Amino acid sequence: MNIQFKGNKVVITGKITQAFSKAKLLAANPIDRMSNYAGSGLPFPCYDIAFDNTPNIKHINESNYAATFEYPNSFYMPNGRDKVPPTIYLSIDDNIIETKELPDLLPLKTLTHRGTTNRERFVSYKYNNLPIKNQDEVMIAYKNMKITENIF
Repeated sequence: MNIQFKGNKVVITGKITQAFSKAKLLAANPIDRMSNYAGSGLPFPCYDIAFDNTPNIKHINESNYAATFEYPNSFYMPNGRDKVPPTIYLSIDDNIIETKELPDLLPLKTLTHRGTTNRERFVSYKYNNLPIKNQDEVMIAYKNMKITENIF
């Protein structure tokens, strides 16, 4: 898979060397650009939202392929802490065969506080240990953390 950048577009070309019945290129939705700085460019909180109705999909019918995608955004893994950088995936017969990580254009945009080298000193313990989920799941995780860590 070869990648070239043209402005905010990603041009992908390549050749599949194995037999396949279905193949596709896939990437997360483009970066959200809003009118306010704080909400603009944030990574997606999970895989489902990152790939929901993404325009960055190309079904491949021939061994040689080419596609132009909008620059994809990053997203978080289910644990809510590990951020997956913008990535292009090549899927053959429902198996991811190849991935290409792209540079993260907004590495400082996070859904949690970035902290510093001594994060616990500046941010309370809960922000480093609670997942990024809906409010009900966060409150349940907070309750369980208070019990297990003896925080009252």
